[in-house]
Order: sequence, then C-alpha cells, then structure tokens
Amino acid sequence: MNSSDSSFPCPPTSSLQILVDDSDPRILYSEDGWFDGGTSGFECGGTTHGNNGTNATATLNFNGIGVQVFGTIGDAPTSGDGSPSSTYQIDDLAASTFNFEANGQNNYRIQFYSSPLLNSGNHTLVITALVKK
Repeated sequence: MNSSDSSFPCPPTSSLQILVDDSDPRILYSEDGWFDGGTSGFECGGTTHGNNGTNATATLNFNGIGVQVFGTIGDAPTSGDGSPSSTYQIDDLAASTFNFEANGQNNYRIQFYSSPLLNSGNHTLVITALVKK
C-alpha cells in the first residue's frame, strides 16, 4: 500500500505489524465464487474481494503471533438474504464463525476476525465464505 494513496486510510501499522490488503498476491483465492470490487475513497487501497459462492476459500500463510481480518459488507445481497457468514481457521485450531445481519447499507472496516495470541512462527489462515440460505 502506497502511503500517498488517497483512498480510505488503511489501518496504521508499526514495525511489529504488517498490512496485507485483499489484492496482495500472498492471499490465495479459490477459483470459484470470488469477484473483485471496491470503492476508492472508502476501502483500504480502494479494493475489496466479494464472494457469491458457497465454501469459496482464501488462504494466507504468515509469520507472526496473530492476525486480524477487516472488510466490507455491501448493501446489495449477492445471494440468500444478503447476510454474509464466514469461518476463520488458523492451523489446526477450532474455526471461528462470523455472521452479519443485512442492514441495507454499505458497511466498511468491519472486523470479521481476530485470532488468539499465537506462538511466534509460521501459520496458515483459511477463510471460508459461506452463504446463508
């Protein structure tokens, strides 16, 4: 992320934090269900990835002691009732589920997940986007 970018400010980072934006090539998206989107001036880097398919995944391998996931929930439902649901699993820990009730508005910088404190080292985060029916 270029600090001179005029889009919605990305969260501040420090020498101990790394920002991985949704368009970062380190995130591996499954082929089905994902689409690119975003609104310059509202989202970090002006980008977001949306999902319209059940059980599509995004995987991030990282080195650290924790991870947080923030994103956008749009006003237009892509399927079901427009209330997204997703799971977040690190390594072999139990998966955590995020649910959001549709409110007919664009919702920016929503925290989807915050990991527990992890042992320092390499970890794998798998995000699975589910669609409520």
